[in-house]
Formats: sequence, C-alpha cells, structure tokens
Amino acid sequence: KQTKEKEKKSYISRLCIYLGINGFSQTSERRAIAEAIADFDKHFTIHDLQSYLQNNKYHISLATLYNNINLMINAGLVNKYQFSTNGQPYYEK
Repeated sequence: KQTKEKEKKSYISRLCIYLGINGFSQTSERRAIAEAIADFDKHFTIHDLQSYLQNNKYHISLATLYNNINLMINAGLVNKYQFSTNGQPYYEK
C-alpha cells in the first residue's frame, strides 16, 4: 500500500510539473481526476472514470473529463487505446 501511495504522489507531481511548465492552472478537478486515474490498475473508459469520481463525491462533467484526459495524454501521463470496433476508447496511466 505504501508503494501505491508513492506512485500516486509521483503521478500527481508529474502532472503538476507539466501544468506549471505549460501555463495551465492546477485545479481541484484536475487533481481529483489525476488521483482517480492513479487508482486504476487496469484500462478504463471515460465513463468508468466518471463513475469512480461520482462514487467518491466528485461530480465532474464529461466535457471536463475529456478535456483533461487529452491534456494528460499530451503530458504523457495517459495512453489512449482502441481495442474494439465499438468506437469506445480505453485509457491507462
């Protein structure tokens, strides 16, 4: 568990560095999204992420999630995959 917490802190730290270097704000929504992504140990969809956040009392719109996922992809913190023909992308940290 301690290793998992260190990984989570490192992940969030890397995001904060990217945001600072590129002039983005460090918002509570971005932090909540990064913490949620750090908790996933498998591929996830945007809807998985939204459900996880809602279960943890964060209500973040799909538009905000998509915008921040793209930001995290550009930061090299998230990878996007198309595994099937249903058109739904999957992500992983």
